[in-house]
Amino acid sequence: MNGGPSMILAFFFAGITLLILLFLHWTDPKRLRVESRIDDLADGYKPREALLQEPFSRRVALPALAFMMDWFAKMTPSGQRDRLVERLVQAGIYSSFATNAFLAGKGLGMLLGLLLGWAISLRNVGLGLTIGGVFAIMSLYLPDLWLSQKVVKRQEDITVSLPDVLDLITAAVEAGLGLDAAIMRISGQELKTHQALFSEFERYLTDTRLGTSKSDALSDLGWRCGVGDLQAVVAALLQADSLGVGIGGTLRIQSEHLRTKRRQRAQEAALKAPIKMLFPMVFFIFPAIFIVTLGPAVLRVVDTFAKMPH
Repeated sequence: MNGGPSMILAFFFAGITLLILLFLHWTDPKRLRVESRIDDLADGYKPREALLQEPFSRRVALPALAFMMDWFAKMTPSGQRDRLVERLVQAGIYSSFATNAFLAGKGLGMLLGLLLGWAISLRNVGLGLTIGGVFAIMSLYLPDLWLSQKVVKRQEDITVSLPDVLDLITAAVEAGLGLDAAIMRISGQELKTHQALFSEFERYLTDTRLGTSKSDALSDLGWRCGVGDLQAVVAALLQADSLGVGIGGTLRIQSEHLRTKRRQRAQEAALKAPIKMLFPMVFFIFPAIFIVTLGPAVLRVVDTFAKMPH
């Protein structure tokens, strides 16, 4: 029984190591895939001796990670998994195994939290239950919170960039370029302020080059971003294409509409500013002002009453 906590802690740190390997495997997928593909094509069938000469990470760690990711993915309901795929795409994460890695990280973190809590509860039940529960809850909700913030940040960047980029596309189309050529011309510019939107346009161009129809590629563009303004532009372009209307005028109308919405959002934010400033002023600024202005007077009154004869 005395060796129980030590074994549990050993499993816990082993799980932390697996989480780190999982993170490294997720953050650098291209290198691993390229190396694996090159080795497979160069060597073909590998005998046992050649396999044993490979690094430990290739022989044991990565297959174990792949097994865990597949297992956690199978244990997740299909609806929840599809929703996670959509959120990862909206966050700009297109890796083929990102969904499984995300689910495996959450599940493994929860199990490690419960395991650590059980190990601590062998000596202190209350502390073990508290730490295990907090660790498990954090493992479940912190990854979702991080992903939600990443999605919101990327959608905000696309919303802010869309009016300016659409103006550039409109000018290029009115100058005689087609829609795809205009997008290609604009996306080729190295503008750091519009990287999220340009990356989506490049993906749209890649889809069209691979044989996807323009309507499907545009629909996928709106779905991947999840931005209402961009989806409205896509719907207008699809309608103009189906009716045979020139896209130059459609883009001009959408561009003016987006500029109007951006101006309205700025006015709305300006009107909300005084209300947002009210609580900091009441709880932080006004007390300091009262202390500075009324403090000396209060001290004088107290001193005067103290000197009065009883």
